[in-house]
Formats: sequence, structure tokens, C-alpha cells
Amino acid sequence: MNMTEQKIVSVTMVGVTPLLLNRYQPEGEDKIKKTDETYLDEWKRKVYLSKHEGEDVVCLPHSMIMACLLDGSKGKRKGKIYFARALYSSITPTSMHFPVFFDEKPITIDRIEREGWISAVGAKVNRGSTVVRRRPEIPTGWSVKLSFKILSNKLTQNDLMEILKDAGSCGIGDWRPSSPKKPGMYGQFEIV
Repeated sequence: MNMTEQKIVSVTMVGVTPLLLNRYQPEGEDKIKKTDETYLDEWKRKVYLSKHEGEDVVCLPHSMIMACLLDGSKGKRKGKIYFARALYSSITPTSMHFPVFFDEKPITIDRIEREGWISAVGAKVNRGSTVVRRRPEIPTGWSVKLSFKILSNKLTQNDLMEILKDAGSCGIGDWRPSSPKKPGMYGQFEIV
């Protein structure tokens, strides 16, 4: 397949469990002391935000989408081609950020606060001390419109759909079933 033959595949993931997000944590930031009162302000500045129709909205970054696809591709193969090995050279999201929607409206920080979509859970840090971690928790029914370029003949549109279907049970975001350290029930989705 040459560059002029690349195929674009568009799908929508719809959450069947809530989506739990965490903000991006720059290197060394874990050494900075935080209080519960300032956590949301910090999160506002550093969460996965991108412009959508001129407004800062919550987005899933390219890297999170690809990690989710990798989870969905594990153990699959077509002949001698393992999907997980072919994934990054065969499929790429068409954007660096994909907005998260609820009730067909993009999710903003203000909406998260207004709707009370915040999970507050105790977490152990610094060898045993417990602090409250607040994260956005988007209710079941969230959606993300995705589009991918198929870059080579190694993986087809049908292969991508199979990977996405399995990725839905693995989940996306924090505390998903496929989380290596702390599996949970969040971030599972169906493809429509």
C-alpha cells in the first residue's frame, strides 16, 4: 500500500463503564507537595486538554489510544504476523488528541466540576502516608470519535475492528481491567 492508497477508518467508542482519568504528571512533580484544595486547579492546567471548536476540552491523547490498541492486539496474529508487532507500523490515529463527549457535548473542566464528576479516593504515597486523590470520573455513556489511517497491508480494516473490539474489554484510562498495577472496572467501551 503506498501513501496515496492509505485508508481512513472512523469509529466511535462508547463507554459501558465510567471513564477515570488522571492528569499528566511531569517528571519530578511527584516531589511537590499538594493539598486537596489546589489539586483541581493544578489538574485544570495539566490534564489532557486540547482545543475543540475554540474551547479547552478533555481529550484522549494519541499515545493513550495506541496503548489501548496494543492491549487489544495482544495474542492476535494473522499467519506469521503478530498484530502487536505490526500495530505501530500499520495503523495510526489521525489526530494527536480526540475530544471526550457526554450527551453529544464535549467535556470541559467546568462541566466536570458542575456535574460533580470527580472521584476522591485515598492513595498511599511516600511509603505509607495516605492522601486523597481527586480525578475526573466521566459517567457511563461517554464517547470518543476516532479515526485511523491504515498505513500498510499488514493489518486491514477488519483487523483494526477486531483489535478495537478486544481493546474495549481491556479499557482505557486509569483503573481499567488491563492496568498493570491496579486493575479496575473503569474505561471499558464498545465500538459503534
